[in-house]
Amino acid sequence: MIVYAKTTNPMLKQFINEALKDNVTRIRVYDSSEEFWKHVSRKTPTLVIFDIRNASNSQLYNIKKVRKHSLLSFRRAPILAVADQISDEKIIETLAMGADDVLTSPFSPEMLVARLEAIGRRAERQTRNLAEKKLRYGDLEIDRTKNRVFVKGEKISLTPTEYDILVALVSKKNQLISKKDLIMTVWGYEDTLSSLSIGTHMLNLRRKLGKMGKLIKTERGKGYIFSR
Repeated sequence: MIVYAKTTNPMLKQFINEALKDNVTRIRVYDSSEEFWKHVSRKTPTLVIFDIRNASNSQLYNIKKVRKHSLLSFRRAPILAVADQISDEKIIETLAMGADDVLTSPFSPEMLVARLEAIGRRAERQTRNLAEKKLRYGDLEIDRTKNRVFVKGEKISLTPTEYDILVALVSKKNQLISKKDLIMTVWGYEDTLSSLSIGTHMLNLRRKLGKMGKLIKTERGKGYIFSR
């Protein structure tokens, strides 16, 4: 796993380097956005960490920029946002920009590693679980060999988390999936933030799918179901 991080905080920079040095193939932490993007063009990371403490527009813009990048492998790279004393509204905004998860401080090195491993496992699962290479439902097609989604033949750009949610729902179409089971399938753990996150990711997913998004139904107090 090659991890790039962007933070201007020297203590967080040291923390990330120390926490990950024995757990990833390569870790690079950059102070400026310019340095971050310059090195991205040389070597594509498999996972990205953005420090969004204070959640300035420029910090959130970096997340959005990844999701619109011309390089497909980078555009799909999982993004972990690190935050401090962040409101629910700002978490929702961060997820809407394209972050896959938000980790709020204080957190231990073990928690950072565990969260990155969980995100990494999800990314690996996308390429490993190809027993059913294509999933189809009406005008929706999911090509699991290349992690691509089409509606009426038009390619839809999804974040890794949105893609995982859609695959989980379509794989069990017409079956009710509890919120807890969906969270465990996608995130691999359940906490307060993941429960908040899933609603935001679901909203983004429905919007991107257009009319097909109406097939994702919420059964209040029970979970979600993908059906006509």
